[in-house]
Amino acid sequence: MDVEVIHDRDRLGPLQEEWDRLNLKAADASLFSSFDWIMAWTKSFADKTDLRVVLVRDGGRLVAVAPCYLTRRCGIRLLQMLGKKNLWGTEQVSFIMEPGLEKEAAPVIFDTLLDSVGSWDALSLWGVRYESQMQDLLFSCGLRLFRETKVVTSMLGQAPLIRIDGDWEGFLRNSSRNFRKIYRRKDLAFREAGIRIINESELETHADVVERLVRIESGSWQAKRGRPIIGHNQQFFRIIIPEMLESSRGDVVWAQQGEQFLAFMLLFYQGERAWFYVTGYDPTAESLSPGAAVIYAALQQLCERGVKVVDMDIGRDDSWKLRWANDHEISLRHVFVRRSRVGRLVGSAVCLFTNP
Repeated sequence: MDVEVIHDRDRLGPLQEEWDRLNLKAADASLFSSFDWIMAWTKSFADKTDLRVVLVRDGGRLVAVAPCYLTRRCGIRLLQMLGKKNLWGTEQVSFIMEPGLEKEAAPVIFDTLLDSVGSWDALSLWGVRYESQMQDLLFSCGLRLFRETKVVTSMLGQAPLIRIDGDWEGFLRNSSRNFRKIYRRKDLAFREAGIRIINESELETHADVVERLVRIESGSWQAKRGRPIIGHNQQFFRIIIPEMLESSRGDVVWAQQGEQFLAFMLLFYQGERAWFYVTGYDPTAESLSPGAAVIYAALQQLCERGVKVVDMDIGRDDSWKLRWANDHEISLRHVFVRRSRVGRLVGSAVCLFTNP
């Protein structure tokens, strides 16, 4: 197998077709490992990154990608995955590999990360799911990585999931009596209040979609805690939202009363998995529960789309997610510290374990 490390974003452009072909087939693939997502991220945050994208080819065919970057935090040279920093907690960026060649490609990636991507003090793998292929490959193919580093593993928590089996009516039947009761009561209240649901993909123009999202988010709990996700990353969302809408891999579900937008749910999907990414509502309309309206509507649409799993991951406010979830996955973080750097990094360890 041949390996190459890409440092220049412009050299990624020709890879789009074969990158996305691989991402659609790989076991741990997600929308957040797609070419569009990674490119939008690098365009938005390139001044804070030093790309280290590892490509593995077998007979000229791309069979594995490890999208990494090198950054500094408190003087620590930190190697981590592209696509996460400055954003939400849901992004599941992982190595993507050709099915059936994972055991051959993974050691090549690990060796390259150790030897050929440049000098680093610590490697951070955030959000590795406990039963994922990445977790399996770390322990089956990462012997040298474990031998040459000191690894610290922490459990980030339980990533809430909504598992869907069948259509919306079937979902309701399989839900608790209390859930069905609340849904019917709120659905009646929404209709009486004149709240209607529209999708961004149904609107004629998306020119002001980010402005609308920021306007509503500014009154939500994210902004009140000083971390508005869309407001702090507007450049990124101005790139990624149109691309997701045009490719039918994302949508914004809006709750509207008259001409006023009351709440939104930004969601993404790939295959049978979807992600509730960011939600927000106008606090002046809190008594109408517009946030619940967009969640109900989003779930109905995902049922119709044939989605089987809705991933909500670990965020800054898990209470509402846990109320909706009917299952979960364990999410881990692995930090591999070079053995020669362990002593020097002890005083700065907190920088390695805070959220990206």
